[in-house]
Formats: sequence, structure tokens, C-alpha cells
Amino acid sequence: MRAIEFLAIAAIVSSWFALSASTRPASAAEKDDYLSPALRTQVERLKLDVANFPTNRDTIRPRTLVLWQWANAYARQGGILPVELPITVAMVTAFPDQRELRRALGNVLSVPWSGVGSARALDRFVRELQVREEQP
Repeated sequence: MRAIEFLAIAAIVSSWFALSASTRPASAAEKDDYLSPALRTQVERLKLDVANFPTNRDTIRPRTLVLWQWANAYARQGGILPVELPITVAMVTAFPDQRELRRALGNVLSVPWSGVGSARALDRFVRELQVREEQP
């Protein structure tokens, strides 16, 4: 039952982020950019932050929120996302602490997930989207 609850939470979180991301350009000069100016600023900051400081327990949640908005906008314009990105974002968003995830799922599933592993994965997703965006 708890696994079903987790999946329901993950679906709700994914839907909410997908609906909240804005892709409308603010001006004619930005028509080629699929991100809104505000989201573009956040994405550029995320790229710099990840390049200079690896994601950790304190930065994982805010970085995940920006990455998810970016990933949704990228996918809506036809980009292909890393397969593990949505479930990683869902797990980090719903259960930022590995202990919470294990408590929620119990022994139903063997989940190879940890806060450190997810932080590394999120950094990898940022770099991967950056490369895909800059070298289509």
C-alpha cells in the first residue's frame, strides 16, 4: 500500500511541476528560447552552481525544483530527457532523506537510492541537459 502512496505522490508532484513551468518568451528577441526569461536566469545560475559546487543536502531541493522546470520545458519543445530524471526528481521531492523513502516503501521494493547518489545524479542531469541544449 505504501508503494502505491509513493507513486501517487510522485505523480502529483510531477503533474504540479509540469503545469507550473512557464515557456512563454517575453519578447521577440527571445522567441528562439524555449524558456521564460525568469526560468532562463535560474537555469544559467543552476549550471554555474553545479559546475562550481556539487549538490549537497542543503542545495538538493532547490536545485531539483529548477532542474524539473527546465527538463519539462526542454521535453515540451521536443528534447529527450534522461530516463532516470523523472523518478529521481520525484524521490528527491517527495523524500529528500533516504530514511523517509525507506520508511515509506518498507520492504516492498529494493530501492538503490541515497541522498548522495541522487545529488550526483542531479548534477549529472544538469550537465547532460546543458550539453544537449548547447549541442543539439
